[in-house]
Amino acid sequence: MKYLILFAFLFPGLVLAKKPSIPYVGEGASETVSPSLAIIQGYVKMPLLGRPISVIITCLDGVSPERKNFVSAYRNGHRYPDKAHVTPGRHYLTAEYNIGPFSGSSSFWLDTKADTTYNIKVKDHGLSATIWLENAKDSSVVGGPIKDAPDPKPGNKACPMP
Repeated sequence: MKYLILFAFLFPGLVLAKKPSIPYVGEGASETVSPSLAIIQGYVKMPLLGRPISVIITCLDGVSPERKNFVSAYRNGHRYPDKAHVTPGRHYLTAEYNIGPFSGSSSFWLDTKADTTYNIKVKDHGLSATIWLENAKDSSVVGGPIKDAPDPKPGNKACPMP
């Protein structure tokens, strides 16, 4: 038993390997992947060497997808999801990144299309980071900061600024 604890302490990346994520399901969407839905995804990486990195969704269209108790936590080990299934159209989200002991968050707008995956990306600059959204198919930058959202559409709820 003590060897297992020592192994877990020395190699946390192997013990805390990424589990398959269960997505947050936005209004009008479903948990099963469908060509009529879009996917917005962050990620959780626990490298053997280096700092752990996570990008999670803390708000989607004005609603917090938080699960407050440990029993119902998402499979990524967080209270917030790293993936969301949404209907096509304008969406507002807040993404939080954690890089080792550092964290930050940003709010975005994004116009999604059916059967398309969008990645929330973060680049570590040491004491700061850059966060953006991109189309997973061609790596093109999409959406933008919530303050620059063009033509806010009625009925969509923006997330509060972090």
